[in-house]
Amino acid sequence: MRFRMATPADVSALANLRWTWRTDEESEGDATESRDAFVERFSAFAAEALSGRWTVWVAQDEDEIVANIWIYRVPKVPSPSLTTRDFGYMTNVYTVPKMRDLGVGSKLLATVTEWAHDSDLELIIVWPSDRSVPWYTRGCYTPSTEILELEIAGYEG
Repeated sequence: MRFRMATPADVSALANLRWTWRTDEESEGDATESRDAFVERFSAFAAEALSGRWTVWVAQDEDEIVANIWIYRVPKVPSPSLTTRDFGYMTNVYTVPKMRDLGVGSKLLATVTEWAHDSDLELIIVWPSDRSVPWYTRGCYTPSTEILELEIAGYEG
């Protein structure tokens, strides 16, 4: 198993992981677009993402990408009284079913954590599913009550 940063050559495999996760497993309803349309839209996003503030980590088993974690590096506004460091927003954490419960996801998460430390990130935030909370907790993530959110979709003031 190899753990590495994704490259533009991985976009097709990343699109496949995202499609599989969102349509086959944790479907929030039927897909509203064809697979081809999604892959085209995703590929444009991923190509731009990989050349910017996104870092995508993958687990590769031989020639197959079997897991990914996406991190968006968020810059903080400088403060005169504190040293400010960027923080990471973690999303799109996924491991294919056949590789679950083998430590692949945990090793990938540990790799990301080490990279975040070496990259001088202040912290990483993630909105976990209820099912994934124990997994994140084993990776030293802790619940936080410091964040508030406002869901804009449907907001009427």
